[in-house]
This record gives sequence, C-alpha cells and structure tokens, in this order.
Amino acid sequence: MILHVTKRVSILLSTIALTALLPGISLAQTHQSGTASSTASTTMTQKSGSDLASQLQLTPDQKNKIRGIRASRTRQINAVLTLAQRTKLQQDLKSGKKLSQSFQDLNLNADQKQKILAIVRQSNQQIVGTLKPEQKQKLTAYLRQRHQSQTQTPIE
Repeated sequence: MILHVTKRVSILLSTIALTALLPGISLAQTHQSGTASSTASTTMTQKSGSDLASQLQLTPDQKNKIRGIRASRTRQINAVLTLAQRTKLQQDLKSGKKLSQSFQDLNLNADQKQKILAIVRQSNQQIVGTLKPEQKQKLTAYLRQRHQSQTQTPIE
C-alpha cells in the first residue's frame, strides 16, 4: 500500500516538474478569486526553465500556445482547489517555495490529487504536442537527465 502511494506521489511530482520546466508553463499566480494573472515561480525554476527554453528554441507561436495551455490548466486546477488552498499556494509561490513542495503542503485529498494529476497530464500532452520532433527529443533527453539526477538523491 505504501509503495502504491509513493508511486502516485512520484508520478504527481514528475508531472508537476514538467510544468515547471519551461518559462510560461509553471502555474500562474492566482488572485483570491482564483483567476490567472502573471507567472509566479521560483528563481531556480525560472533559471532551469530559461535554459531549457533556449535549448528547445521555441517559436513565438509555440510560446503563445503554451501560455494558453498553461492558463487553461491553471483555471482547471484552481477549480479543484478550495479557496484556502488557492491562497496558500499563491503565498507559497510568492515566497519562493518549490512548486512540488507547495502542492505537498496543501493537504490535497485523494480526489483532488487524482483530478490535478489528470489535468497536468493532459496539459503536458498538449504542450508536448506543440513541439517539433527535434524539440521533443531535446525535451526527452533533458527529462531523462533530470530524472537520473533526482533518483540519485532519494526524496523523503
């Protein structure tokens, strides 16, 4: 049972990691009403996202599509969260807390976790769908390298 929960958390964190990799793809900052506004992400996320974005050489059209996907994803996730959870997430992101840690601290119930995971997976598929084949290869290589470095340091 613990292995199953650990696997689900690992999958959730992996999908959230992809959303935080590219600038303009991390969760948008939300007002208390839950509407999307400017991007709120940590300096580390912005730096790694900028490196990846420059490697992928996204076109302006791709960037616009990704922004739209991100905005839609943010609205959908905000609909799943309670007002208190949205407020806490916004505060955590403003303070520079990592996105994955912020989600863990929200005390999401099983239904919320499942819904958010489905939303993130769908948006990730849409984002990957905007990439050209050579960009997909670069993204895959980047994610493999990142996964290998994360597996060397176990998450507690």
